[in-house]
Amino acid sequence: MAIFIFQQFGDGDLVQLIAIPLLVTGMIWLLSTAHCYEGTVGACATFLTILFMIPDNQSYTYALARVVDSFIGMFVAFGMNIALPCKYKKLDGFKDK
Repeated sequence: MAIFIFQQFGDGDLVQLIAIPLLVTGMIWLLSTAHCYEGTVGACATFLTILFMIPDNQSYTYALARVVDSFIGMFVAFGMNIALPCKYKKLDGFKDK
C-alpha cells in the first residue's frame, strides 16, 4: 500500500510525513482488532524496514522478497522452538511466599 501511495503521489517529505504514520496507525489498529498484540512491534518494525530500505530501481519485487524472507525466518524460528524446547519453567510472576 505504501509503495502504491508513493508511486501515485511521489515520495516527497510531505507525502511520507502523512502516509507513513497513517499506515502504521492502520496496521496497529488492524492487529489490535485481530487481538494480535504480540506481533504489533514486529510488524511495525518489518513494515518500516521494508519501506525505508527499498532501492530506487525496485519496489514491489523487493518488498515481496522481504516479506517472504520474514516468513521464512518466522518458520525457522518456530521449528527451532519445537526442536530445541526451553528447559526452564515458565514463572507465574513474582509472588511472595
